[in-house]
Amino acid sequence: MSGVVSKSLLGTLVLVSVFSQVRVGGVQLDLYLEKWLLAVLLLVVLFLAIVGRRGPLTLRIPGGGIFLAFVVWGSSMALSLLNDPHVVSGALVLSSYAVLFLLAFLLVPNHIADTPSYLQYNKVVLWFSLLSVGLSIALSIRDPERFYAVGARIRYQAAFVNPNWLGSVALLGILSSCQVYAITSRSRYLVGILPLLLLICLSGSRASMVAAGVAGAVMVCLALRARSSRRTRMLLGGTLFAILGGLLLLGSVAVCVASPEALSELTGLRWRYWSQALMSLRGVKLIFGGGLGRAGLGTSLLDSYYVASLVQTGVLGLGTLLVFLIAVLAGLRRRLKEAPVDAALRMSAASLAALVVYSLFESSLFSLGNVLSIYVWMNIGCELIKSRPAMNERHRVTTLRPGME
Repeated sequence: MSGVVSKSLLGTLVLVSVFSQVRVGGVQLDLYLEKWLLAVLLLVVLFLAIVGRRGPLTLRIPGGGIFLAFVVWGSSMALSLLNDPHVVSGALVLSSYAVLFLLAFLLVPNHIADTPSYLQYNKVVLWFSLLSVGLSIALSIRDPERFYAVGARIRYQAAFVNPNWLGSVALLGILSSCQVYAITSRSRYLVGILPLLLLICLSGSRASMVAAGVAGAVMVCLALRARSSRRTRMLLGGTLFAILGGLLLLGSVAVCVASPEALSELTGLRWRYWSQALMSLRGVKLIFGGGLGRAGLGTSLLDSYYVASLVQTGVLGLGTLLVFLIAVLAGLRRRLKEAPVDAALRMSAASLAALVVYSLFESSLFSLGNVLSIYVWMNIGCELIKSRPAMNERHRVTTLRPGME
């Protein structure tokens, strides 16, 4: 019963997260409180399901200092609240980080005890993301604002408030499709990738385009790593990234030659936002930041998670964020050495790479308000503590028995 409830809550969370950025009748739906409540409710249901199991309570947690790295990062964010004029808002943001971390690295992985359950959770995200895209397109059929004009560019946004959100949800659909395929090896789950790629192109979301390309490149390189010699891997991997880099360079040159105005529009707003935000960092704020309550982190106002992190939590916060990411990547590297042919593990690593690159231009790296972030981190948490005989002695296991304190 708890499995059905948790999957229903996860599917509802996907819908609500997506539709918080959708226009209905020309008005954006205000569903931020609903997203928060659903995430907390999911946390409570999973916690009760784990605690309610018969026998000793055994919790598997990822090693490699990931928990410690998150505590250090969270402490640096808490210190930024000392400079925050909006302490309550900042505290709520910090609590949302704690909720997402507990969901992704503790509760969801320990609730999913086997591959079928892991597959079902990924299917829930896949089907609900596709349903969300379909509904947004259907709602915009007669909407004159379904196309968004920026200078000479015409971008398709369906019923979303911004074309980039359409690109983000389409990217979620692509990553979840590939993840389900990696688990099942059934090619029918890849059928929707081409239409979703087309939607990303129509939306003009460059961050989603680059992220999808990075996910594909990392997946191919990891597959080559598992089946080829070191020299062959280096040669083919270098060739692949050279091709991608060349395509990006040609695209940039084409934009410069064909439309200088478009290039100015591509970079002008972001550079202006970033430079204004960074100029505000002086003295203590440069070290500890201006506080999580400032608009930016977890929002789209600064259009870069890392710039927002620097502005809100200072050099200390950005540095500890990088330490957390390094700890997670080190954990994935160890898992890839132990299970190099695990396609689901490789796809999870590729999805994280896509999210890291995507967050250079969007505020989505670690956000309870963004379903793409929730999905990627939940898969990472599951893969880091996935039960395998060879790993039993390499994970820390906490066992609590009745009567023990």
